[in-house]
Amino acid sequence: MKYFDIPQNRERVIFFGIRNDINITSFEWPEGNKCITKTLKDAIGDLPIEYDEKTQHIGSKQKVKINGYIGNREVDWNNVSPTIIGRGGGTGGPCINVHPSKKRRMTVREYARIQTFPDNFIFCGSVSSMYRQIGNAVPPKFSELLCDFLIKKVYTNSR
Repeated sequence: MKYFDIPQNRERVIFFGIRNDINITSFEWPEGNKCITKTLKDAIGDLPIEYDEKTQHIGSKQKVKINGYIGNREVDWNNVSPTIIGRGGGTGGPCINVHPSKKRRMTVREYARIQTFPDNFIFCGSVSSMYRQIGNAVPPKFSELLCDFLIKKVYTNSR
């Protein structure tokens, strides 16, 4: 994802099924479509360290413990985020990355921004459920890029 201006170190595999009546010979992604990568500072640097329930800038009360395991790794403002996951840790709750300040875990809104959800997108359910929804989602920006690519491929190859 980091090559598509999505500040996250996550790889996705996308499979396409093509009907026999659609003549597409190649699905290679054009190299020119790779963007400059946003950093965590670009994505969440303007959000306050304090929680704000109105904007879903809320989060886990889990203590910060840097030990190198998933969710407990040091995160750098000038880099991309580790993969945002929807599954839990050993305790059953979601596995939330440490904020670059090392003062707390990342919030729901920070995770949403890293996944490229707009700030006006509202998540429902418990805080744990919100983290899972974001972690299991395909970033909206990637969905948009993928749809544009497919439309151009199908349109130009079906004429």
